Amino acid sequence: MNLNTRFLKVLFYFFSIIVILLSVNPFNKKLIENASGFRIDYLEHFLIVFIWALLFIITRLPDVKNYKTHIYLITTGILFSFIIEAIQYFIPTRSLNLIDFIMNLAGFFAGYIFGFIFIKIFVYYKR
Repeated sequence: MNLNTRFLKVLFYFFSIIVILLSVNPFNKKLIENASGFRIDYLEHFLIVFIWALLFIITRLPDVKNYKTHIYLITTGILFSFIIEAIQYFIPTRSLNLIDFIMNLAGFFAGYIFGFIFIKIFVYYKR
């Protein structure tokens, strides 16, 4: 394992811990909505899990040609999206929100697809 791979794995695990800690933090922020009723925190959910998915697929770079790795990545991404939302059910000032979970999933699949395309273009085509 080279230094870049090790750094990316540490970054991925650090980011995962930060996301979980933010999920269990009992702060109650004022929700900001635009005129259409779309809450800004939905975008936050999407972007956080998007970044998480990118880091996740990039740290699994050597194995992305194996279909079992893709099953593992997708299953883990769905579970992570669910867990960071389900934890909030048990926090008194937080609540489980189906739209947050959907945005987590959308962020994961967008990050997964973008990461996979990135790997195909910039890693395997340069070899």
